[in-house]
Order: sequence, then C-alpha cells, then structure tokens
Amino acid sequence: VDFLLGWYTAHSGAGSLRGWVAHIGERPVGYLLTGPDVGPSLKTFGGGRGLLRRALYAQLRGRLARRARRGRLLLGGVLPEHRGQGIGKRLLDAALEHAREAGWDSVTAGPLARSSPGAQFLEAQGARAGQRFQLFHRDIV
Repeated sequence: VDFLLGWYTAHSGAGSLRGWVAHIGERPVGYLLTGPDVGPSLKTFGGGRGLLRRALYAQLRGRLARRARRGRLLLGGVLPEHRGQGIGKRLLDAALEHAREAGWDSVTAGPLARSSPGAQFLEAQGARAGQRFQLFHRDIV
C-alpha cells in the first residue's frame, strides 16, 4: 500500500495526487488518496472525445490540475476490524488540511451507495450528498 501510494503520488503529473497510509505497528490499516477535481475542465474538452480534444487536454492536464478549485477523495478505506478507532477521521483531517493548502474550496467523493460504510462515515463527518446516482447491479450466474 505504501509503495503504491508513493508511486501514484510521484507519477501523477505536477504532483497532483496526494496519499496517506495509517499504520498500527508495521501493518497498514487505512489509506486515502486525493487529487484535484478536473471534472469541470474535462467537461470543457468534451470528455476527451476526439483526437484533437484528447491531445489538447493531455497537454494542459498539469496546468488544469494546479488551477483546480476543488478536490476529490479518489480512494480510501479502513480495515473493518479497525473502524471506529479514529483512523478514518485522522486520514480525512490530513486530506482536508492538504485541500486548504492546495487552495481548494471543497472536496467531493463518490459515487457511493448510501448504505456503504464510506458514505455513512462521510455523513458522520459532516459531508452531505450533493447528487444522486443510480447504481445498477447484476448477478453473474
């Protein structure tokens, strides 16, 4: 886990990704990965559809990431046996401090199923659902 977060952070272009790992002893028990929310910029470039738009977006990606006004919680979690011990709160606090330093106005996460542990945790920390997404599920027989 430490290696992957370090690798993502080092290779994200313009240092746009930031990650944290929580340990108990030598064992990683939680992690969080954040990055700038480039969704509005990507929308401007039509989602990168078309060769010219894709090339232009790739050229400007680092600059757009540095100018982002909001961030995203990209990946995160705490092992089930270690939940309720404040680990997730400490990881989230570190991410929010990074968000302030990066100049972001807000941080988003999701989509998350409303009943998921992640959604329940974020709501307990004062986050609110901003959009509703339809989640689909199909069993493979």
